[in-house]
Amino acid sequence: MKKLFLYFFLTLVVLLGIILMISHFFDFRFSNVAFITSIVAAFVTYSGGGSSFGEATAAIETNGNYVPSSAKDKISYLNPFFLASCSILLGCLASYFFYY
Repeated sequence: MKKLFLYFFLTLVVLLGIILMISHFFDFRFSNVAFITSIVAAFVTYSGGGSSFGEATAAIETNGNYVPSSAKDKISYLNPFFLASCSILLGCLASYFFYY
């Protein structure tokens, strides 16, 4: 559980850093940049990487036997990177009522 929160807060800091740099250098509003960046980050992190099924198919075609390359240790069923990008997105949507 500690690892989940660590990844969550590190991702939040990195995303906010990227958002601040873009809004500062291009002189866009912070909320607009945060909204677009969080949507893009949510799509990228939700799509995920290669699945173990794809790894098994490739191993069977090349070697004939499937031996998993590593035991995948799950932190949680929730992806901390996806949660961080969604929390920024929700923050942008909630801040709409305070600034407009």
